[in-house]
Amino acid sequence: MISATLFAAIGGFFVWTFVEYAMHNFNGHKMKGKTSFSREHLKHHAEEGYFASFPSKVLRACLIIPPVYFATALLMPSWVAFSFTASFLGGHVLYEVVHYRLHFVPPTNAYMRWAARHHFAHHFNCPKNNHGVTTSLWDHVFGTYQQVQEVRVPRRLAMSWLVDENTKEVHLPFQATFRLTGKLRAS
Repeated sequence: MISATLFAAIGGFFVWTFVEYAMHNFNGHKMKGKTSFSREHLKHHAEEGYFASFPSKVLRACLIIPPVYFATALLMPSWVAFSFTASFLGGHVLYEVVHYRLHFVPPTNAYMRWAARHHFAHHFNCPKNNHGVTTSLWDHVFGTYQQVQEVRVPRRLAMSWLVDENTKEVHLPFQATFRLTGKLRAS
């Protein structure tokens, strides 16, 4: 029983990482504004700090979780389906937290520094690549991974944690990875 539950939990998280990639790549970009998610996502790219509202994120999760549970419950015992679904939901929550922190909190560990480089390369340098936020696994599988050493960030879209208010340049700890482009904003 424990091994099936553990396997289902690992499977739920693994499947979430694929859904995260697919949602971002196929619905977020390839739909080019034809769905509400795509419109929200394109606005997220165009406006610094824009995120869909928390209630809309909860609603989307509430719409997807029951079908995930019922589909898996058709294939496995209900307690295993529950473990799969709970882990899938946990992956979704982790994604939301990581994604939010990337935009608003300076990265303080190796994983978050990698995620910031990977994610902001997608935002600012190669929007057809690097669709994974929590992992690059599916970018490698589907050939959308692009290694980026330096992320060029337009000043008008720069994350607040990236720019020193006094010098208007990239904070010293991030200068090896990020470079600002464009003109300084008028004060």
